[in-house]
Amino acid sequence: MGKYTGDKWGGKYLRAPDIYWKILEKAGDKLVRLGDIAEVRFGIKTGCNEFFYLPSKHFDIALEGDYYRLIPKHEGVPDDLRIETEFLEIPLLQKTKEILKPDVMGADLTHKVLTCHVPEAQVGHYQIRRYIDWAEEEDRKWHERPTCAQRASSGDWYALAPPPFPNIVVPIGHKRRPVVGMPVGALADANFNEVRLQDHSDKELIAASIFSTFTLLLYEIHGRANFGQGLLKTQTYEINDLLVLNPEAITSARQDRVLRAMRRISQRNSLMIYDDVRNPDRTALDDAFLMAVGFEGAQVQEQVMTELHDATCRMIWHRMAKTGNSREARRSYDEWVATGEPFGLDLAEEANEDE
Repeated sequence: MGKYTGDKWGGKYLRAPDIYWKILEKAGDKLVRLGDIAEVRFGIKTGCNEFFYLPSKHFDIALEGDYYRLIPKHEGVPDDLRIETEFLEIPLLQKTKEILKPDVMGADLTHKVLTCHVPEAQVGHYQIRRYIDWAEEEDRKWHERPTCAQRASSGDWYALAPPPFPNIVVPIGHKRRPVVGMPVGALADANFNEVRLQDHSDKELIAASIFSTFTLLLYEIHGRANFGQGLLKTQTYEINDLLVLNPEAITSARQDRVLRAMRRISQRNSLMIYDDVRNPDRTALDDAFLMAVGFEGAQVQEQVMTELHDATCRMIWHRMAKTGNSREARRSYDEWVATGEPFGLDLAEEANEDE
């Protein structure tokens, strides 16, 4: 007997363009649910980011021998706190804007996450004890915050146990820019979904699939966009249901073509999607993706890719146009295309729209 599962009929049957169904019909078993080949979970939830993530709004950090010295950012903050380097070893990916390219090196990240597993009875022998005491003082009481207090019920509130490093990270929030991260030696904040593949050798292929324009279309169909400033969100269960290339159903030759295209596009910073689809390296990635799912012949692939790019850009433009201070609100997508000009928005300008 079959089983019934809920579905987002509104997105699939009311908003999905024809190209969505055309690709699904052609792909068959060449696309698979990400949750069937990987564990997908949200990133770190500390319960008190201003304590566990450094630098913070209270402190900068400076490496001095075996310690990080905490440098106050405002009056009333102690100027003599230090933390052992062994407790601040893990780089942290905190914001989507930190992912300029798919390859994310921990050494390039500015933040670190505090992980201290020293028992309460012994932590007094370490410099970090004074930082913990400061956090527990009357005007903060960070240890009493719900998540921290729950952690304390089975141990120490400051003892954050880091999960294994993810293979891939996918942001929860999306605007206009294709983003996927393959972090090396870093963890991600709860602003991201972390993906841990059953077969780690598939990392680059699955990242390429998520970086394709088809995935941006899936976000528009299945995600939620009622968060202001044009923001769209995809939570863990939606990323679990994300359709990606199935390594077991695609020939090695076609996988290699996807990988070559991914390595090429990974050499540059990603652009806003309207400009990105005009780049030969994105065309090469989407062309390789479409061939992998079964589209044959240059003319057929070009037609399908044109439909895919047009439908995706129009859906993103329509979502962003709903916020009054965006560029998209000032004219239609067709009016912009007719100008032949680049969209040209960068990350800093996009951030200014949110203020």
